[in-house]
Amino acid sequence: MQLPSLARAPSPDLRLPLVVALVLAVAGALVALPPLLGGALVAGAIVAAAIVIRPRWGFYLLLLSIPVQDLGAAGELTLTNVLFGLTVVAWLAHRAAAREVAPLPRSPVGPCFVIFVAALALSLIVAREFAPAIAALFQWGKALIVYFLALDLLRTRRQALAAVAALLLAGAAEATLGLGQYVLGVGPESFAIGAQFSRAFGSFGRPNSYAGYLEMILPLGLATTVWLWGERRPLAGIKATSDERRTVLTNGQQWVPVARSRSSLILAAGATALIGAALLASFSRGAWLGTLGALAAMLFLAGPRGRGAALAGALTLALFAIVGGVALLPPIIRDRVESITEQGGGADVRTAYVTAENFAILERRAHWEAGLQMFASDRLLGVGLGNFNVRYSEFSVSPTFILSQGHAHNYYIHVAAEAGLIGLGAYLLLLAAIVLSGLHALRATAGRDPLAHALVVGGLGVVVAVAIHNLFENLHVLSLGIQLSTAWALFAVAGRGFIPQGDGTPAREGAEAEHAR
Repeated sequence: MQLPSLARAPSPDLRLPLVVALVLAVAGALVALPPLLGGALVAGAIVAAAIVIRPRWGFYLLLLSIPVQDLGAAGELTLTNVLFGLTVVAWLAHRAAAREVAPLPRSPVGPCFVIFVAALALSLIVAREFAPAIAALFQWGKALIVYFLALDLLRTRRQALAAVAALLLAGAAEATLGLGQYVLGVGPESFAIGAQFSRAFGSFGRPNSYAGYLEMILPLGLATTVWLWGERRPLAGIKATSDERRTVLTNGQQWVPVARSRSSLILAAGATALIGAALLASFSRGAWLGTLGALAAMLFLAGPRGRGAALAGALTLALFAIVGGVALLPPIIRDRVESITEQGGGADVRTAYVTAENFAILERRAHWEAGLQMFASDRLLGVGLGNFNVRYSEFSVSPTFILSQGHAHNYYIHVAAEAGLIGLGAYLLLLAAIVLSGLHALRATAGRDPLAHALVVGGLGVVVAVAIHNLFENLHVLSLGIQLSTAWALFAVAGRGFIPQGDGTPAREGAEAEHAR
């Protein structure tokens, strides 16, 4: 019996009307508008036309836009939101126009994601102000749609690698900016590190949010670099061609251009190193802890050798701490490391004397306690999505920290405060589904597809980093959900197996049958 083809019917040819519209728009803009504004509109028209023709290009631009989302922003009309709207409309139009639509890969994350967003929406019935509630719901709704968008658009190896490349490119540019800020000491006084340096904050304005952005990329960059290192030469027993510009068989299933993989290795390793250095320069303790947890998890999941390395690293760190090795660190780093242990204890924030040394810790704990008070006021629904700031003054327990910093400095407390047990339970259910999806993809890709396996290991590293950092921050802001949803979607796509068509690689035996089912 002949299996149905996965190839989609071609969409209607939109090129001619788009070219005509683009020419008219260019002519009108150049004639009627000032040069700068006209040039901007022309560039926008070209980008919009490209997205309409290829929605996948819009998705890559969406990933690239996150660090510069506020460029020319007017309220919620940001560059990222405009690209999001264009890409989603183009994507839905292409799916509607196709006579045969390939189903999205199955994943337990999708239904749990919908349940969580619905739980957040339910809390709106107790919200005192709806404007911040709708804004917060839009952020999560955007992340949800991007999850399904990534499931559909990242089906081949090349497409998945292009998404990772976009993240690394944006991350490297943001890391370069942050390192410049650190070296030149251009941050505000509160970001000062010693007498010369400044905490890196990039285009995000805050070191913790900046570090959160970078740690959502670093594990994927590390995993991709390790994979490229393994692909830089054929496996033992397989003779390579003398001309490295030609392709050689490396794993029995895929064909990899050796020269290209070597240049890609250099670029990926360089970008990852920049991102790691900038993350250190952010001096974000939560991000440092999250990254250490991610590295340990990735080593543990990578196989027996990785588990041995993780155990050896943990023992080394423990021994280092026992013998007082922390005292050997540079003073500015030692102070940050030692302050981590002070987060959960210390004086009562209601009566503590605030100094420059304990200010950040007491402020964070004051927000934790205010969030817990909000949760206690309505354990089922909280105070309403987006209403933490609105209600903070009512629940503040400290006479010093009477102004809200935007969130509870702990997302688990934050979601409980705003959406009660229903929201917190739905969030934990979503996290469980994500982890289970990642572990299933890890088993499915082990020994079968090194790239897919590497992306899953990197994606799980992102999950661990964010879960730990969220104990001290709220990383579900500033459109960071876009790249987080992309990492989650890779679990489902990689676990099912990348579709070989359009990838420039020979199809694996039985792949068509597997995907047709």
